[in-house]
Amino acid sequence: MSAPQPESSPATPTRKTRGCLFWAFVMVVVVSGGGYLAYRYAIHRIVTAYTETKPLDLGEPLISAAEFGALDGRLAAFAHAVRNKTPVEPLVLTGEELAALVARSPEFSRLGGRARFSIGDGEIRADLSLPLERMGYPNRWFNGSAAFAVTLENGVLIITLRSASVKGELVPGWIGRKLQGRNLAKDLYEKPLAASFIARLESIEVGNGQITVVPRLRR
Repeated sequence: MSAPQPESSPATPTRKTRGCLFWAFVMVVVVSGGGYLAYRYAIHRIVTAYTETKPLDLGEPLISAAEFGALDGRLAAFAHAVRNKTPVEPLVLTGEELAALVARSPEFSRLGGRARFSIGDGEIRADLSLPLERMGYPNRWFNGSAAFAVTLENGVLIITLRSASVKGELVPGWIGRKLQGRNLAKDLYEKPLAASFIARLESIEVGNGQITVVPRLRR
């Protein structure tokens, strides 16, 4: 999601199963800014109803090259301190900074997608627009939005879907019910370095237009 970058044959499905798989993979892509292989697998199962001929006009993150350099330095210093159990100030990220990080991540840059984030009380809203030409669908875009609750409970990162829409319409209720309540960050715990890093955090606070990542050892 954020600052440090942790190390990161089904039977023939029915139409509903395809939709469920598609949304499960896309939600992970939105949160992590990666998941390229999973995304590629899912996108080949997409139907025309989920795509559009034009991208969303999300604009560019309002952050300069100098500001991004400073952000990159803050991220590196925070990650180094946490991993080495050194006291450090909490890491604070705005929606613009989160959008810039996702846009410049290697996996997302390769896809040529666009993303925007807004941060409300207790939730992060993501708007995503991805070109599908690399997946064999020229002149088609996936345009979707989702809102997520992000918490850290007893050292466990929990990201859950609150709502989702595609092409400006809410995702059908049966899809939302299948995804809501699932922890979309659970795969991180299959990676020891990621799990170890998260365990050294005290809390993640979402609100007032920013995400505050609080380490267990604070200055």
